Amino acid sequence: ADAGCEVFLVHARNAWLQGLSPKENRDIPPLRYELVHRLKREFPHLTIAINGGLKTDDEIAAQLDHVDGVMIGRQAYHEPWQMAQWDQRFFGEAQAPVASREAIEALTHHAFHRLDLSRIEAACLPENKASRAVLERSGFKYEGVAQSYLQIAGRWRTHVLYANIRADRRGRTDAG
Repeated sequence: ADAGCEVFLVHARNAWLQGLSPKENRDIPPLRYELVHRLKREFPHLTIAINGGLKTDDEIAAQLDHVDGVMIGRQAYHEPWQMAQWDQRFFGEAQAPVASREAIEALTHHAFHRLDLSRIEAACLPENKASRAVLERSGFKYEGVAQSYLQIAGRWRTHVLYANIRADRRGRTDAG
């Protein structure tokens, strides 16, 4: 703090540099939240945010009773819609979270009209009927299957592919 740093992101788990893989380092060394809480108590004038193993909204809320902030890692990409209501829950924002269809339509409008893109692609797991329905209701068209498209939880997963093409550019080519 004497050097001018007033914000600290503290991981509650010590990584073991020898003997464990990166994946094992996310599970085997114990989480020590109390040590991070103690840092905050001993240095109340500093901003202390905690990182490590937090997944649920209740776990996040419990940590915010002890520290100034919470850093979310893998949970953010495993369950991105979990974050949709955080402004309302944790910061008192009055606006309700945006529905997935509204978000996709806003993204599509921005991509086509602000970024001047001609095409947007999306992929989801074949069994994810809710995501497929939202894409279809938002103007995306089914285009096919991509085998072993993306690795999820250490396993290559097949995805179905969708695309939305800007209306004024459908069917047009520069070829004679």
